Amino acid sequence: MSIAAPISATNIARRIEDGTCVLILLAVAAVPVLELVLRNLFAIGLPGASGFVQNFTLWVGFLGAMIAAREGRHLRLVSALPGSLNSLAPITSMIASSATIFVAVALACASAQFVLSEMTSPDTLGPYLPLWTVMTVLPASFAVMAIRAIPRDGSWLVRTLVTSLAVALATAFIWSGGLSQNLLWVGSVLLVLAAILGAPIYVLLGGMALLLMKADNIPIAAIPVETYRIAVSPLIPTIPLFTLTGFIMAEGGASKRLVRLFRALFGWMVGGPGIATTLVCAF
Repeated sequence: MSIAAPISATNIARRIEDGTCVLILLAVAAVPVLELVLRNLFAIGLPGASGFVQNFTLWVGFLGAMIAAREGRHLRLVSALPGSLNSLAPITSMIASSATIFVAVALACASAQFVLSEMTSPDTLGPYLPLWTVMTVLPASFAVMAIRAIPRDGSWLVRTLVTSLAVALATAFIWSGGLSQNLLWVGSVLLVLAAILGAPIYVLLGGMALLLMKADNIPIAAIPVETYRIAVSPLIPTIPLFTLTGFIMAEGGASKRLVRLFRALFGWMVGGPGIATTLVCAF
C-alpha cells in the first residue's frame, strides 16, 4: 500500500489562497440572493449588504491578482522572446522582475499610506466592521506580488542584488520629492522597455501612474484611493458574477445546449446561423 506524500506548507498556502478567493466570490453571488429572500419573505433587510458585495469584489480582484502572480498569468505585451534571443532570457527576466518589484513595492507603500490615513475614519462596513480593515487587501496584495516577482533564475547573489536594488529604488522614490521632466522621461522609457521584455501590463500602467503623480507633486496615495473607489463601484460586481455564470454554463455544457436549441428554432431561416448566434449571445 502506497503512502501519500505529505502536503507541503506551500501547497497548504496555495489551497488557502484559492479557497478564500472562491468563498468570497460565492459570497458576492450569495449575499444579493439572501437579501432578496429576506426582503420578500420576511420584510427585513441584510444590514450593509450592498457594501459587503462591493468590498467583496475588491477582495476577489486583488486575491485574483495575487494568484495570477503566483501562476505567472498576468497579462503581458510579450509572452516570450523570439527563439534567436533565448540566450538573453536571463538578462531580460532580471530587468522585467526588477521593474515589477519596484512598481509593486511602491504601490504597496502608497496603499499602506492610504490605509493608515483611513484608520481614523469612523466609516464601517455593516454595523461594526471598520472599513479600513477591508482596505488592507490593497497593500497586502501588492506586497505579495512583489515577493512573487523575485527572480528565480540565476545565482543567489545576483537575485539578491536585483531584488535589493529594486526595493531600495522604490523606497527612495516613495520618500523623494517631485520628479524632474528628465527623470520622468527616463523612467517612462525604462517601464516601456520592461514591458517589452516581459513585465506584466499592470507594471507599465501602475508605474506610469506613479511617475506622473510624482512629476505633478500629487501624493501617490491618490492611486490606491482611486483604485478603491473604482473597485467598489456598484457596477463592478457584475463582472465577476457574469464570469462565474459563464464558467458554470461552460462546465455544465449549458452553452452547447443553448446553441443547439436556437439553431433548431431559427437555423432553418434565411441567415439562420447569424440570427441564432445573435439570439444566443443576447440570451
